[in-house]
Amino acid sequence: MKKQDSLYHLIGIGGIGMSALARLLVERHGRVQGSDLYKTPLTSALEELGVHVAEGHQPDHVGKATHVVYSSAVAKEHVEYQKALDQGCTIWHRARCLAELMSPYRGLFVTGTHGKTTTTAYLAHLLREAGWSPSMALGGICGQTRVNAHWGQGPFFVAEADESDGSFRNFNPFGLILTNLEPDHLDYWGSLEALEKGLSDWIHHSSIAPDHIVWCADDPCLRKFHLKGPSYGWSLHAQYRLERYRPHQGGALFDLVGDPWRMEDLWVPKPGRHVALNATAALLLGQVIGLNLESMRESLKTFQGVQRRLELRAQTPFWTWFDDYAHHPTEIQATLGALREQVKEARVIAIFQPHRYSRLRHLFLQFLESFEEADQIWITEVYAAGETPDPRLAMQFEEEMLRRWPRRAKRVTNLALHIEQFLEPHDILITLSAGNLPQSMAKALRVDSLSLVQPRRWKIALLSGGRSPERDISVVSKEGIRPHFDPALYDVDDYEITETGGWLNVDQKPMAASAIVEKLLTYDVVVPVMHGPFGEDGMVQGFLETLNIPYTGCSYASSAICMDKSWAKKVASFASVPIVPFVEMRAFQWISNLTKIQEEVAVRLGYPCWVKPVHLGSSLGVTEVEGEGDLREALALAFSMDDRVIIETHIEGRQIEYSLLGNDFIEVGAAVEILNDGAFYDYDKKYGEQGFSIQVPASLTPDQEALGRKLAIQVYEALGCQGLSRVDFFLDRQGAYWFNEINPIPGCTPISAYPKAFQSIGWTLPKLIDRLLIAARQRDRKYRERSGPCPRQVALIASVGV
Repeated sequence: MKKQDSLYHLIGIGGIGMSALARLLVERHGRVQGSDLYKTPLTSALEELGVHVAEGHQPDHVGKATHVVYSSAVAKEHVEYQKALDQGCTIWHRARCLAELMSPYRGLFVTGTHGKTTTTAYLAHLLREAGWSPSMALGGICGQTRVNAHWGQGPFFVAEADESDGSFRNFNPFGLILTNLEPDHLDYWGSLEALEKGLSDWIHHSSIAPDHIVWCADDPCLRKFHLKGPSYGWSLHAQYRLERYRPHQGGALFDLVGDPWRMEDLWVPKPGRHVALNATAALLLGQVIGLNLESMRESLKTFQGVQRRLELRAQTPFWTWFDDYAHHPTEIQATLGALREQVKEARVIAIFQPHRYSRLRHLFLQFLESFEEADQIWITEVYAAGETPDPRLAMQFEEEMLRRWPRRAKRVTNLALHIEQFLEPHDILITLSAGNLPQSMAKALRVDSLSLVQPRRWKIALLSGGRSPERDISVVSKEGIRPHFDPALYDVDDYEITETGGWLNVDQKPMAASAIVEKLLTYDVVVPVMHGPFGEDGMVQGFLETLNIPYTGCSYASSAICMDKSWAKKVASFASVPIVPFVEMRAFQWISNLTKIQEEVAVRLGYPCWVKPVHLGSSLGVTEVEGEGDLREALALAFSMDDRVIIETHIEGRQIEYSLLGNDFIEVGAAVEILNDGAFYDYDKKYGEQGFSIQVPASLTPDQEALGRKLAIQVYEALGCQGLSRVDFFLDRQGAYWFNEINPIPGCTPISAYPKAFQSIGWTLPKLIDRLLIAARQRDRKYRERSGPCPRQVALIASVGV
């Protein structure tokens, strides 16, 4: 193959596998030419290497070629194939040609239905970082090398063994990774059983050493092969088991537990459980051939991925576009799941281009169920990939998708127009395609021009004031966040509720009831910045929910429970969170039963203790009681503000607060300590000029902080919180946490703990606001999907006579 008079002609040279082969042939001093229907960036890169690429397919394109290479997509009737026969050329399948090139090397192969390219790239990266200079042929563009193939100086050649057409039979591996096996390419195999037999026969008839086969034990098909080499996976079947997977810094951490070793906190820079599996497979084969485990741990961190595998294609302040090669239901599900980990509650719009009618036919039902993590599913025309079009099948698929996902799925014929009409701030777009969709998407978004598509701005209503004694702080909180709404993304209007419950519009003029409803219905999100009763306690939230208007923060039910100190403590206790011991009473009980109450307090709680109104904030009406004689006055003050009161034990220790944000994905800010030196954190100390200072982050041991975060999340979830809340604890001198209370709309003044907690972990106030608004829209989407159609404007406006 090194003869200088050889001329290689590649039919379909623009394909990812064929272009890799062309690059290898060029680098080995072979003269190379080829043809394809269209020129692409891959063919342009080959032309820069001196490869002549003809556009279209004609017999004359073969020219004076001595060797003609084709892929399984090329039929024997192809005009260039026939011309090669007539000329007496050496004709090779792509896999046969690659096998010839690899023959002097030790071949390390990856095969399986999913994950081949990423796993192969990981393996090549580990070898390269270890200084072993491998040769490589990939089914994608490697992030590190920016090519899909190259020659190295070492003894190993890393490549994919394609299971789609049985061409893996051309290879005799030195090492092998088996990722998984699922029904696919049944137009070639006919059945999964035939695919299993073909792969099993190849493995058992090759000369590969049994301990050089690394395989995924999660896969039931592979378990049938009874392989002897190292197995990996999440299941108990695996010799090397992945555990404690958790998203971290845009990627993921996990542990790998095997015999006789254990590796904790392995980090990979891409999210997704499937990515962790791929990295593990590469690591295990690397260990088999002699790479150092700890060195490989460090190498995993620097892997730059493969193009078109959850690849970030464009990011603007308004939207983000990812692209992925996923075209099988399992791949789609894994990709969307990994993306959801990364983007949290943002709206994910999956633009799906079905690839091949045969695949759509064989996996029809699986495709219908693979889009759970997408908020919108836009279906484009099928990419035939050379198959005969079947319009009836395409129409049936679209109809079934619309039936399965009535509020999500849409048929899209004009992508640019659809984006212009439906794109919103913070949208996450992901193209799922093995065809030409990415090129269409780039054009629709205008990513190659200076005029990127911009969505319309969200209309935001800021709501402050209220009938609570804390209304003044509400106004200060509103003023604290108001300047931080990005004007490129939001149009913000201010509304205020007066002490008597009236509403003032943006011009500070009173509003009629009908005008309130009519105006609120025009907003995309309402942001209640209200503290205490008649605002923080579910009253406003219930009103907005009745109108079906998205709003930030907890639901009306959760807000009501959170603002009731007694209910919140009982729920927290039920969730196994320690609570401060307390007794509860109503207004009519205490006057006639004061003596009995004094006895109960002395026996159950002891002195000093605290008397607190149930429904107010953390400081109003709260009194420390040193002894029995002070109890009556403290109760009188509390009952003057509320009809229910609790008396709770004094905990000697520190006051620690945790700030939380999110619906399904909960973020926790840095722990905050109120530096009150044991004194009561009253209203003046909280908001006054001589108030106590706070320490962010609190001075805690790692174990103390981890426990506090865990308990805060338990409280947040048990109380049904969404959007945001602040959970307050006492940390006693023995290091035990005691739940004190939770604030569903914590203060956002310049001195408040909540914004400072997130600023301490690197968040800006605009980012915090963005996440609150995104969470509000996500909850609204889920509510609408559960509740079915709701005529938001017409029925509600008619009901109030507007």
